[in-house]
Amino acid sequence: MADVEITLKRNNSGTADRLLPTTTWNQVESKPTTFTPSSHTHPFTDITGTATTSQLPTITLAKGGTGQTSFSNGGSVLYYNSQSGVISSGGAPSSNNVLMATGYNGTHYFGNWVSTSTLANQHKTSTTIASLAANTLSSSYSVVGYRFAHIWLSNTAANTTTTIWQGTIDLDDTNQRGTTTGNRRYQRIVWNNGISTFADNLEIYAASSTSIQFRHSAGITMRYRIVWEE
Repeated sequence: MADVEITLKRNNSGTADRLLPTTTWNQVESKPTTFTPSSHTHPFTDITGTATTSQLPTITLAKGGTGQTSFSNGGSVLYYNSQSGVISSGGAPSSNNVLMATGYNGTHYFGNWVSTSTLANQHKTSTTIASLAANTLSSSYSVVGYRFAHIWLSNTAANTTTTIWQGTIDLDDTNQRGTTTGNRRYQRIVWNNGISTFADNLEIYAASSTSIQFRHSAGITMRYRIVWEE
């Protein structure tokens, strides 16, 4: 090795002060002839905490199956179960299934594979058929999550198959449904009982900002069916 001058320096608040005296490599006694870097092990500990602390969350992975070794529902959708704090899976799909947020664990919804018929039933829900006397408010119905109300009326309390009037209400149209309690909107209905023709009103009454009732002015008790559509 060439005789290289060795200079010692000291850190002084960010400034390197030169220390005297200086020396050269050949003047250093008991100097090693070679340099062999040593190996170092840097262990890492598990990262814990939540996303709010800028750390990765700790999520227990419940694998299911015998001995908790694997998920058993092939093709199922994995989701985070906020109740148990683990990764879970939904049901396995069948041919032509579609993904829909129908599962509910008491805290949140999660995706499941469903048939197209199940999907259609979720979009349309039929009410119980009921009778409605003249000038009498019906039961109150929530409109939350629905866009349309399809209404069928028959002319006797017992008749549920002969429709005398059918109409659709756009629940998002304030001209057809008021959103303030006590608001009234009207559909003009014209119907015939096989002998005579009548013209009456079907009232859409706002029971609250999210629910409605019905009332008609016909001089008979009518039978009605309502199908709600998203």
